[in-house]
Amino acid sequence: MLREVSADMLTPENRFGAGDMVKIGCNDCKGCSDCCRDMEATIVLDPYDVYRLTQFLNQSFESLIGNGVELSVVDGLILPLLSMENDKGCCRFLDETGRCSVHPARPGICRLYPLGRIYEGDEFFYFLQTDACPAKNKTKVKIKKWLSEENYTGYEAFVRAWHGLIVKKRQAAAQASGLEEQKALSMELLTTFYVNGYRRGEEILPQLMERIAKCM
Repeated sequence: MLREVSADMLTPENRFGAGDMVKIGCNDCKGCSDCCRDMEATIVLDPYDVYRLTQFLNQSFESLIGNGVELSVVDGLILPLLSMENDKGCCRFLDETGRCSVHPARPGICRLYPLGRIYEGDEFFYFLQTDACPAKNKTKVKIKKWLSEENYTGYEAFVRAWHGLIVKKRQAAAQASGLEEQKALSMELLTTFYVNGYRRGEEILPQLMERIAKCM
């Protein structure tokens, strides 16, 4: 599970940038799927995650709800999460062989693991959850490569911008006069970033940044 960790709890040696080499290489997991099990509903999906899933599965956002994705209240906002509620206690996208059936389009938190992110103002850095992955003899991998993101600069800019927007909307939800106002804030987010389609034939990250800018 991606634990809640404050920046002042980490040592300088456990703060990394995208260009740093970190011991996280696990030789393609070798069939291990520990990080896909017993997570409960903790993997929040940002719009880029959902877009990648809808494209890979050729499904709409609405069709994913109840089929691997669920909506839940997270710090006052209704947001999509990976569904873990099944009789096996694992991610709904884990197949019978213990492998991720959506691996090319797996969400950002899954790509990041066993790393986490810590935000400081408008920036963030990475930290290693040293006891999270049971794999032995890990190899050093550059974080940028580990994330499997071709446009890493654009992705990093999106992560910062999305985090800033969510912080702003959570503050607005906390100051809302009632449940109806809180629900309206959530529906605006869901409609703008998850339900409404994107222009075909154009890169998705610039479109996401465009919508974030309009909502700030």
